[in-house]
Amino acid sequence: MKFLIVLYIFSTLCFSAVKYNPDENTLWIEDGKNFAIIEYGKKEFWEGKAWSGKLEVEGLEDGFRIKSPSNDKHSIGRYFKFSSEYPYLVWEIKKVIYGEGYRDFLMAFPNNVFNFVTHIYPGLFVTNPFLSNKNIKNFEYCRIFLYNTEIHFSYIKMVKKPEYLIEIESPAIKEKGYVEIGDEIIFKVILKEPAEDVSLTFYDFYITHEIKVNNSSSLQLKPEDDEQKIWIGKIKLEKIDKPSVKKDGKEIDTYSPGNFLIKATVLGGKINVPIWTANYFEIKTERRPK
Repeated sequence: MKFLIVLYIFSTLCFSAVKYNPDENTLWIEDGKNFAIIEYGKKEFWEGKAWSGKLEVEGLEDGFRIKSPSNDKHSIGRYFKFSSEYPYLVWEIKKVIYGEGYRDFLMAFPNNVFNFVTHIYPGLFVTNPFLSNKNIKNFEYCRIFLYNTEIHFSYIKMVKKPEYLIEIESPAIKEKGYVEIGDEIIFKVILKEPAEDVSLTFYDFYITHEIKVNNSSSLQLKPEDDEQKIWIGKIKLEKIDKPSVKKDGKEIDTYSPGNFLIKATVLGGKINVPIWTANYFEIKTERRPK
């Protein structure tokens, strides 16, 4: 009887590796401690108590690693709780090891919020899934897609207020749901500590490469407050490179959510890794006729 009780307690702990509400700012965090993974379709999987998939997974002292050894082993998924009170999805990538062949990393929580193809970079990543998906329920299936690559994470978590954040706003987003040539976009970087310099660099997710907006791939921000914790910059779209990816062999002129990437480089502050985010709205590279 004692053995059965111990076995039950151990199995319960294994299936509660994701910590819910560890503090008032965090809805949940996956930090790799007793990373729970089971066969797809098991009762614990449907209950959101464990991951399932074909990626290799290993807990580390300071996080966890996931690895795709081949093209046919490329995803892992789990059900998570969602709450609009904790809208920000945050994860940190510490290390990337490339394999042979096609490489891709995509976070679908529950929809595509960020995507790298070919070149995958470390850094701190912050997105808000609620901005691109107005129909998120309180319990959603989320997946990580990874091809021929090994990635080391510090954690993945949902929080009420992130320590670092890139905000993107535009009157056009509220009015039309997308931006196009002629529209203004406002970028704001919010930091935990003061900094001396903040700049943005723009990327196309496909073969992750820099792209030009108004003939420049970067934007210098200016401090908005005396503490220099809030940095802001504005762009009125006049010209933007088209996406590299093609559809049915033809060029497309729109960046879908998660495919236009923004990297913030912070100098003279305490954060020494880049901060990344992606568009949560469509960006049309050509002005559509009225």
